[in-house]
Amino acid sequence: MKKVVHILIISVLTMCCSFAQCNTYYNFKEGSKWELDTYNKKGNKTGTVKYFIKDYTALNNGYKAIMNMIITNKNGKQIRNGNFAAKCENGMTYFDMEQFIPEESLKAFGNMKLTVTGEELLWPATLSTGMRLKDGHIEVKGDQGFLFNLKMDIVDRKVVGKEKITTPLGAFDCYKITYKMKMKTIVSIELGVTQWIAEGIGTVKAENFNKNGKMIAYSMISKYEM
Repeated sequence: MKKVVHILIISVLTMCCSFAQCNTYYNFKEGSKWELDTYNKKGNKTGTVKYFIKDYTALNNGYKAIMNMIITNKNGKQIRNGNFAAKCENGMTYFDMEQFIPEESLKAFGNMKLTVTGEELLWPATLSTGMRLKDGHIEVKGDQGFLFNLKMDIVDRKVVGKEKITTPLGAFDCYKITYKMKMKTIVSIELGVTQWIAEGIGTVKAENFNKNGKMIAYSMISKYEM
């Protein structure tokens, strides 16, 4: 179960991989496809995350889009299939935090009526070393008591420098972003994340760390069709 959660978390953290003309780092069009392979700390492949832009609508100052995400394990078995929304306005890309919650966590609510509140995760049009980025937050409450509440926060987001990252698609000059991801239900999970973002591609690599700072998983872009 823990391995599945790690695959889900690292996949949604890297789903902001290719978004739009109104933002320097995210660039796509309807029909675009890309994939990220996920690995454990030993470098063994654990799965693949496939993305497909199903719908794209141009706005006066940006766009809105619907993307499909399919996650498979190392044997090709599908473990998640979902659609998610994103938008870009005046250079700022917005991600609904609800999409960052692993599906297995939402299943714990069963058929309860849910109340969802929070703040979107934002990516500005330009990045620079030393920049601090806005936190993201979401809270999901069931109608049958506090034990079913779920909170997720993405905090302490910082642009810490620039690095060249080599991937199966070649080498990219990237900004390096670090932050913490905290999820709390009946139990709590906290991860450290390092993410490398390239212009026109978005996330090309991401690493997850446990609370002791040891890497537990990573993902890397492996296919990209525009």
